Amino acid sequence: LEETAGGEAALDREHVRTVGAALKLALLRVSPPLVSHRTLDGLLGSLHSRRSLARVVHGFRALLEALPPARLQLLQEVLVFMRGVVRQQAHNQMGAGAVCKAMAAPLLRHRDDEQTALLVSTGRLPTVALILLLSDAALDTTFHPVTGDSCRLEELLDALRAEQLSGNMRLRCRYV
Repeated sequence: LEETAGGEAALDREHVRTVGAALKLALLRVSPPLVSHRTLDGLLGSLHSRRSLARVVHGFRALLEALPPARLQLLQEVLVFMRGVVRQQAHNQMGAGAVCKAMAAPLLRHRDDEQTALLVSTGRLPTVALILLLSDAALDTTFHPVTGDSCRLEELLDALRAEQLSGNMRLRCRYV
């Protein structure tokens, strides 16, 4: 670990994998899953709608507000950690798509493990994770995966498209 000028610890590729693996294991031990089955079904259902990204984010926010406060706070802390990993992608080679693919299953578990695997392989869970990571549905600000700054809705849409074009993720959203 190296400390940057801003006081943050820079996680290199091996450290971020170790911390990420420990976090994934801890999330897998949370019972019931961090995000309830009803909430997960709602988040996934939003991906099938023909609604705008703004409406999808609004729907995500409404679903997340129904979570118990402790679970919402834990979800927010995990998303803050994920943003921190993405901010250090020059050191750890973990961009937004890679982080979301790695964290989607433990963060957004389906009640059936086989269904979780299918949702990850089709890109649906990583897409939900990516929208949660980049949007302000769960956190107070948006997040641009390249600059690490807040961004406008149009820039979020561009970031989602960039992840799709980079091959890091197969987005299944009709608005992308």
